[in-house]
Amino acid sequence: MRRIVLPFAVLVVLAGAYTVFWFVVAGRAQDWIAEWAAEAPDKDWHGSFETAEVTGYPFDLKVRITAPEVVWRDGDSETVWSGPWLVANYRPWNLNRIAFQLPKVQEVWITEGRWRRHLTIATAEAFGDLEIAGGKARRLNAEFRAMVATDDALDQPVTADRLLVIAETAADGGHRDLFVEAENLTFPARLPAPFEGKVPFAAASLSLKGDVPSGGPIRERLASWRDAGGTLKVLSLKVDWPPLKAEADGTVALDEAFRPLGAFSTAITGYDALLDALVDGGQVARNEASMAKTVLDVMAKRDEATGEPRIEVPVTIQNGTLFVGPVPLMPVPPVVPGDL
Repeated sequence: MRRIVLPFAVLVVLAGAYTVFWFVVAGRAQDWIAEWAAEAPDKDWHGSFETAEVTGYPFDLKVRITAPEVVWRDGDSETVWSGPWLVANYRPWNLNRIAFQLPKVQEVWITEGRWRRHLTIATAEAFGDLEIAGGKARRLNAEFRAMVATDDALDQPVTADRLLVIAETAADGGHRDLFVEAENLTFPARLPAPFEGKVPFAAASLSLKGDVPSGGPIRERLASWRDAGGTLKVLSLKVDWPPLKAEADGTVALDEAFRPLGAFSTAITGYDALLDALVDGGQVARNEASMAKTVLDVMAKRDEATGEPRIEVPVTIQNGTLFVGPVPLMPVPPVVPGDL
């Protein structure tokens, strides 16, 4: 009998101790949320909220915050996110990994000097998780389903059946990686048919090397990043935009005029239709497109699966011009306006 009672008693003690532990952690959650939201000298963001409720006993801590607002400030830049609620879920014994759910309607305000934008993001579902190390966000994973993003500056919304965003900072802070994947992405089209404003699939994997300094006009900050050897590596880019299919990888930097400066290895199918659309849309002169087609046709091979011409050609950006192979195709403007 004692052999049975002793283990049972141990389990009861452990369960009681864990219950006390859970309620202590839950009771402190209110303080943590207030600390999380408060402004501090070493933080470039802060938040506010109306109420916070903690549930989830015994194995979860589920925090539901009402009327949250988060503000990021960096010099003349400010980004504000708000929504009716925010739910964060984590284990009591691991406070460095937080799963979250976002509301179906969110608002984002972006200010960069005199440049201002307002976005409304509506989704069927929005969720993700956040990993924290050393008190700082190390990895963010967010997914949006049936997303409709309305920009006050655009006539039509940007939509996606599914949008996945993964952002990660290296442990030494030497680079920041970003992966974005979109399914059935639609946007206000700037090209004529057959390139309607709908992309069935697009994915990009990027790695940013170097820190963009905080504070001051964005051009000065980008200049410091550029002059310190900052680069953006395109580890992988895939676009399925019938009849265009493209894959690329390469590296991008900025020149003295803040124009992209880059070199890519690419594989492209459907380039002839793209050139025709660029001509019809007024982005490329007809004679330039004709010359480009002639050169690319010579370089092309037939795709074994479709029989379409496929080119594997270097694409470069230099002196404000995009080159496909040796052919100058179209101008490339600076990445930021002169007044920012």
